[in-house]
Amino acid sequence: MLVAVKQALLGPFSASRRSGDDALMLAEGIGRTVIELAEAGCQLVEIEEPEAVAAAAHDATRLAVGAALGRLTNVAAGGVHLSLVLTGGNAFPLGAATLFDLPFASYAFDLIAGPDNWRLIAQAPGDRGIVCGALDPSARSSDRPEPLVWAAHYAASTGGRGLNRVGLANASSLVGLTRERARAKLVALAEAARLAALQDPKELAASLDPRAVDIRSAALGAYDPNAPRRR
Repeated sequence: MLVAVKQALLGPFSASRRSGDDALMLAEGIGRTVIELAEAGCQLVEIEEPEAVAAAAHDATRLAVGAALGRLTNVAAGGVHLSLVLTGGNAFPLGAATLFDLPFASYAFDLIAGPDNWRLIAQAPGDRGIVCGALDPSARSSDRPEPLVWAAHYAASTGGRGLNRVGLANASSLVGLTRERARAKLVALAEAARLAALQDPKELAASLDPRAVDIRSAALGAYDPNAPRRR
């Protein structure tokens, strides 16, 4: 029986900020780890760069992020699905070229703390996967499916990407939640992914809040279920 396995690794730039070690040296080591994981049967590896968002504001650190990730992908790309995960804010200042000139197969963006990341998604090549971190990780946030479904379909529309190259995720870690609240959010996320994949537009519309899909809501500024329908 085959089982899908994913491993998350801290990226070289973030690791260097935390340890003080050289980012390029760390990139070499992480790249070799990716190769070892692939040889062991792990075909999906996430490279998490939580420190990259803060670095995006400065020219020198932007270059350092790109150089470290470039060294890693030079070592590891090709034998495994590499995904770059950027959370905690807007990664847009890093620049589309810094990110998409690298051979990552997919990118995960935090769209709650970093709504400007949509601007990056719009520039991502259509053959790259996009994981929309659109589920708010805060305990009191709404877990309604409508924003998640919209996020999936909008990402699918960019670059002719299609839904097959789009995923949904929590925007950042759920570690601060109770077990019950975290589980409820994951159940909501799975349901939103199911709805987003529906092929029948009428079935999808019937599964969502009518205010999110009825064109009259936009025209009137509010949903009126008794308003006459246009023919």
